[in-house]
Amino acid sequence: MYTTKDGLLNNNIHVMAIDASDDIWIGTDYGVSKFDGMKWTTYTEVNGLDIASVYAIAIDSKGNKWFGTSTGLLKLTGDN
Repeated sequence: MYTTKDGLLNNNIHVMAIDASDDIWIGTDYGVSKFDGMKWTTYTEVNGLDIASVYAIAIDSKGNKWFGTSTGLLKLTGDN
């Protein structure tokens, strides 16, 4: 079990998804955490994403990540 002590953005998890590279995407109250098996990456307003609570994550056939948030729908292409 991972927590903020390990690198998770927030302990209140709403959704998880796994992409084609086996990276784990976790939607929380404060944005998204990605875990690649070795390191954590976070996606928040600091990264330029207008993310509040993330309640849904979908990954399309091109590898784009779609986040259903409390403020709307966001698309992450690569790291943008």
